[in-house]
Amino acid sequence: MSKNLNKIKSELDKVDLMFFEKIISLHPKPVKYQDLMDLLDNTLAYETKIKKIGNIKLRINNVIGKYCDSKTSILKSKKNIHDNRLKEIYLDAVS
Repeated sequence: MSKNLNKIKSELDKVDLMFFEKIISLHPKPVKYQDLMDLLDNTLAYETKIKKIGNIKLRINNVIGKYCDSKTSILKSKKNIHDNRLKEIYLDAVS
């Protein structure tokens, strides 16, 4: 993916790019959903923010998949190992 990073970034819109850069900057550590929610408009409801994060994740996955020839999702979600109430996003199988 690193060789296609500029191409991937060029296809993402402003908000998607903010999320992607946050996730890349913390890789291999996962990013908590709450940290991503902080990047969104504070007037939005919690449920709306969760839906937006899901949509952003899908769009980023589509662009990454296009340049990395991956049929599976590279951007994945999981629950925090210390507190299963917290959800996190991480990059999987990054080459």
